[in-house]
Amino acid sequence: MTNDIETGAINQPKCWSCGGAIAAGDVYCRHCGAKLSRDENLTGNGADKRPTKHIHARLESIEKLLLKTVLGVVALLILVGWIVLQLHHFGR
Repeated sequence: MTNDIETGAINQPKCWSCGGAIAAGDVYCRHCGAKLSRDENLTGNGADKRPTKHIHARLESIEKLLLKTVLGVVALLILVGWIVLQLHHFGR
């Protein structure tokens, strides 16, 4: 005797990031939004495989976004400081 529920779950493709079920034609995971690649990212046996190159790329993009945010805040503070200094110096 075989359990049909378990065999169906084993053959269902899963996302490499969150492990959620995905359809055959999906390019992005419906649950977490991770980009799917047919050869590397999907697991057909339910195992949780996480390619380190994809995780590294995601962390690198987060670091770039954080750096841009910090630089933008610093530039904004410099601009506001310059305006306050000019108002103080020349009076209003």
